[in-house]
Amino acid sequence: MSVGVNLTAGLVPRAVAESEKCIGIQHWKPEGRYHVAFFPKRDVRNIMELQQEDMPYLLDCLALAREHVGAAGFKNYRFISNGPALQHLTYFHFHVVAK
Repeated sequence: MSVGVNLTAGLVPRAVAESEKCIGIQHWKPEGRYHVAFFPKRDVRNIMELQQEDMPYLLDCLALAREHVGAAGFKNYRFISNGPALQHLTYFHFHVVAK
């Protein structure tokens, strides 16, 4: 994800939020009226592969998600991440789903 995102900055389809270290993309199979996946712009496969140098990217994703959820005014939402066997893409990411 990060290689593709960094090589095609501004061209990622369905992007709704972006920062230096994270991108938020509308989910292709939404589970609610709002469903955005936030991907760090660094190759991390799953939580078990996280390294200390990955932390700024994850924190940036949390901040971007917070900003996006706050701007939308959602109060009823889920913030989740799936383990490797449940991921459709093999990159660590977070989902924000509002019903």
